[in-house]
Amino acid sequence: MNNELMVTMKQDHPQFIPFQGSVKQLAESIGLTEEEIDPSMPIVYGSTGTWALLVPIRNLESFSKMKSNNARLLINQYLYYYEDDK
Repeated sequence: MNNELMVTMKQDHPQFIPFQGSVKQLAESIGLTEEEIDPSMPIVYGSTGTWALLVPIRNLESFSKMKSNNARLLINQYLYYYEDDK
């Protein structure tokens, strides 16, 4: 291996569970409005070993104004932006 360090990581198979909470309260907890969350994509809890909430954001610009309200947000959050070529 020529003295190179190799790091590998094993992950579980992905698991997803639909989010069934209030989209409005979720949006408020991350400093957004409900309209900034993309309703065409699912909000899901996802895991390959550590659970996180995946939230689809409608516009990339919304990321710059996001600020978590830790008093309201009690979960790990991963936010994603999906841009389609439509």
